[in-house]
Amino acid sequence: MTTPDSLSTALVLAAAQVSSLAAGDIDAYLGDLDAYEAACTSLPGELSAADSERLNELIELDARLAAEIRRSRDELGQQIACLQQGRMATAAYLGAPTSRREPIFEG
Repeated sequence: MTTPDSLSTALVLAAAQVSSLAAGDIDAYLGDLDAYEAACTSLPGELSAADSERLNELIELDARLAAEIRRSRDELGQQIACLQQGRMATAAYLGAPTSRREPIFEG
């Protein structure tokens, strides 16, 4: 059976992680990441029936966290693609090289 504190801590941190990512607060997410991982790692293998229900809640929160991470990753990928497209359009307009390896200015 887990100590009430270890599972409670993991639940609180998981909820905070989900909220941080949903709000776009990467700094808060990263700030709590080590504590969340430590809380999850400290959970023992044997659980009481009550702990088992709370562990299911933690698993659900972790799944939501994974979904938020995927959403953030996809959003960032779209932003990078937009920036690259803008860079290429600007380079084409200015007649500048589009490759990062090509020098923009010679001399």
